[in-house]
Amino acid sequence: MRRILVVENDPFLQLLYEAELSELGYRVITARDGQTAIQLARRENPDLVIMDVILPDMEGGEAVYQMKRRRPRVPIVINSIPVDEMVAASDLPIAEYVTKSSDLTELKNAVRRVLSHRLLSSTIN
Repeated sequence: MRRILVVENDPFLQLLYEAELSELGYRVITARDGQTAIQLARRENPDLVIMDVILPDMEGGEAVYQMKRRRPRVPIVINSIPVDEMVAASDLPIAEYVTKSSDLTELKNAVRRVLSHRLLSSTIN
């Protein structure tokens, strides 16, 4: 079962993402802050990280860099509010950027694309 680490400080959204992604057959691990996310990424070895950029203890970009330092191949999807679209064009080492929405279609599609690409890449290498 593919493991997804969801980093979201809003408890309602965290539960929503966990329920929706679990329904698709993923094992979902959650964190509400950057330090917990970094520790869980190291311990749980997720196949994908979904990261908000607004976290209570650090900027999401810093958490991304720390995770990538320890696990450079883990794909990260930024899922954040539209004002953070500058992140999408930044030099963050992310797989995709998705604007937060109550409709999770775009996020689910990004998860499928990234995990399919990762699976394809690992079978070729």
